[in-house]
Amino acid sequence: MIVPMLLVGLTALVAILFPGVTLDLSLESYINMLDGDTAVATNDLVEMLPFHPLWLFVGQAFIGGVTINAILAFGEEIGWRGFLLREFRELGFWKASLLIGLLWGPWHAPLILFAGHNYPSTPVFGVFMMTVLCMLLSPILCFITIKSRSIFPAAFFHGVINGSGSIGIMIVAGGNPELLNGLTGLAGFIVLLAVNVIIFIGTRKTINHNYKAAFVQ
Repeated sequence: MIVPMLLVGLTALVAILFPGVTLDLSLESYINMLDGDTAVATNDLVEMLPFHPLWLFVGQAFIGGVTINAILAFGEEIGWRGFLLREFRELGFWKASLLIGLLWGPWHAPLILFAGHNYPSTPVFGVFMMTVLCMLLSPILCFITIKSRSIFPAAFFHGVINGSGSIGIMIVAGGNPELLNGLTGLAGFIVLLAVNVIIFIGTRKTINHNYKAAFVQ
């Protein structure tokens, strides 16, 4: 479960390649984005801790990711990587994975449009962004499911991603925190696309056989 956090960290390294974006391990820029009371409380916490606060956030993300977040993610994974991945197996790995992602993205639409999930300033465009994110995440989660022949590893991966995704935004300053920085922005899309390319190159001769074999009746 270290891999999801590694991916989140890589998004920060990609983000600082964008004009006007810099690494900010002091978290000053992130704290300034918070509401008044929350900003004060977070700043007090940062000053009080005897170690870098990033370790606290990473620990919280990991523990939350493999517990409550994983339980919530398991409910989704039953449908996406459980039922649909089995039903779409005749399409082959990549078509099935991308189709699942295409369905998975708009499924978040009510949460984005009415609650501002991930994209509070651009909710309508946010539905498109979430769909792209899900189409890039889906092959990774499908690959994990096929390799393990279980949805549990995908649920844990999904849970840790949900728990740690904001860390990539917290440690950079400048740019657009919704559309550019973090896993849910362009920086994250670039990292996830690279992972998809690695999966494609490394498994192109075997993935469809392994896919069908994983769901033998």
